[in-house]
Amino acid sequence: MFPEKDLVLRALNEIRLESITKTLTLDVSIDGEFFERSNGSGICVSTQPGSTGINRSLNGAIVDDGLSILQLTEIMPIAHHNHHTLRNPYVMKGSRTIELKTKPMHDVVCSYDNLKYKPDGETDVIIRLSKQKVRFVRYRPYSYIRRLKNLY
Repeated sequence: MFPEKDLVLRALNEIRLESITKTLTLDVSIDGEFFERSNGSGICVSTQPGSTGINRSLNGAIVDDGLSILQLTEIMPIAHHNHHTLRNPYVMKGSRTIELKTKPMHDVVCSYDNLKYKPDGETDVIIRLSKQKVRFVRYRPYSYIRRLKNLY
């Protein structure tokens, strides 16, 4: 959600805030508490279903079916002797709220699932799980383990 415009974007798999033209500095807070300053190409926040998509290509964790989580993964973080970040994915309970703050965004893209939004001039993004749920209909049994094996 982008607070200044009260714009709400919904994603099933993940939301990414990223820049390919310049380093993106994001102050990451979780439940109102400062967590880290991320410098790099951006941040990916995925849900359990999204853990096997782009998050996986970022070396994020694959999360077992049925778990209500958010996973925060940095996109190409910059690390040197004066600046360190978590550098590993952070899997957190789904009730958490993630807030990303930065200078006014220009040349930044917010990608959510297969859609995108250009948050020009925005400075804050709030990410949380929706109360709305998605249910999938299966006509035959297909285990999560089998789906994972078919990915590799």
